[in-house]
Amino acid sequence: MTDDDQDLYDDSLDEIEIVEEDDDEMAAAGFRGPEFATGLILGAVLGAVIALLVAPRAGARTRRDLGRKARRIRHDVEDRWDGAQRDLRRQVRRRKRKLRGQVKKATKRTRKAIERLT
Repeated sequence: MTDDDQDLYDDSLDEIEIVEEDDDEMAAAGFRGPEFATGLILGAVLGAVIALLVAPRAGARTRRDLGRKARRIRHDVEDRWDGAQRDLRRQVRRRKRKLRGQVKKATKRTRKAIERLT
């Protein structure tokens, strides 16, 4: 084994020892499975209760405001949809006119070419 290989091996062992020490410290601090999960759930429930207690409005008012916002959004989406449909119809009409013009030009050229041949 070369000196570089030995150094790399020693560094790897040092990293493993550091990770094991961190795991031991977390376990000693109470970060083990069931206890940690219980604390996490308790914290979430407590946070939700506090949020409800300090909420700026009553539930009925919040629901009414959300309903108004939902209606505004629905009307906005409907308006945008109608506008998109109008724009699409306009584009289709324009392209139809353009295509008709191109067909007429091609028809005239074809007739002239036929007349020249006959």
